[in-house]
Amino acid sequence: YNKDHFSGIDWDNKTRQKSIYKIMGVRPNGSKRGWATDVGRSENGNYDYLMCANVDYGNVDVRDDVKNWGRWLSRELPGVRGTRLDAIKHYSAGFQKEFIDYVKKVADADGGSYFFVGEYWSRNSLALSKHMDKTFGGQLHMFDVGLMYNFHDISNGRVRDLRRVFSGSLVELQPKRAVTFVTNHDTQETQSLAAPVEPWFIPHAYALILLRRCGHPCVFWGDVFGTSGPQPRLPACGGRLMRLVKARQLFAYGVQKDHFSTSISVTRNLFIGKDVSCVAWQRQWQHSTQGPISLVVLVSISWSWTKKKVMVSKECAGQIFTDLMGFSWSGVQIDKDGFGEFVVGPRSITVWTWRDAPGRSEIDTLVYRGEPPWQPPLELSGLNLDDTSTL
Repeated sequence: YNKDHFSGIDWDNKTRQKSIYKIMGVRPNGSKRGWATDVGRSENGNYDYLMCANVDYGNVDVRDDVKNWGRWLSRELPGVRGTRLDAIKHYSAGFQKEFIDYVKKVADADGGSYFFVGEYWSRNSLALSKHMDKTFGGQLHMFDVGLMYNFHDISNGRVRDLRRVFSGSLVELQPKRAVTFVTNHDTQETQSLAAPVEPWFIPHAYALILLRRCGHPCVFWGDVFGTSGPQPRLPACGGRLMRLVKARQLFAYGVQKDHFSTSISVTRNLFIGKDVSCVAWQRQWQHSTQGPISLVVLVSISWSWTKKKVMVSKECAGQIFTDLMGFSWSGVQIDKDGFGEFVVGPRSITVWTWRDAPGRSEIDTLVYRGEPPWQPPLELSGLNLDDTSTL
């Protein structure tokens, strides 16, 4: 790469001054050099320039080089079946579409498929949804920034009606193309886009993205193993986050029925009243030999114990359901009419399924008890992290 391959820099060595400098002139193909126009424009007028030396995707040599790298990535690293496009509001959307089309064509010719997810940092989910449809024709997934901010706001007490958790989210508009997440390297405390989800709510947020039908959930490494640094955190969910991942693999299939209506809160067996701070849903599918398998999830931000009566299935009558997270020690027996009365503790979650369901016993072993500096083991209590098929 040389001076012809960049459109801007942030340092003038001659004057020893730091600023944003736009490189003017004409490209080798005769086109005018400058900022790309198909970039984010809601901030700073034109947001092509972000930092350091700004690559000029209007240069044909640059475009060809990056596309060839994409082809190499697809063919030389066959285990890599997807790419995250970072900061996509800061460079040409037209080139992004060209790159995606090119790599997908190569992958399809090689008999595979390729997954693309873009990071466009905006909580305006409607604008992101339109951008996905108009610019990329459904070939690009995007991170659900709006949902992450909802988690942040709820965990900090700004929103108290849990039924609104998906309001304004991308997954609400694009259930098949939204990539849902709870936190990442940018949203942690002290980082550039800091919007941390409070630790008590992290189990809730992961249950909401891992155990529901919509969206492609993404689990943050630091939530599994803990983080170090200026504001370290212990592994999330008391070290039991991988139980939710395993529950997704084993039980989160089939029909989803939401129970987002008001719940009943109780304290010491005294009726308190209807509560909008607890939501529940269930998943149900037919096992080839065991009959219907049901998963019932309760998520509560209430300070009281909360219960919900849920119709599971008459075929499940007599079955004992237990909380695979281990947050509730009691069992729930499904009555002759197929109903079960499930509970959740204050500001907690419970994830219920038949105690004898296939694979159920595996989940009880998944507890990570790492200590500072929380170096991850090769295996997490029986779950091989190198074997992605187990995830």
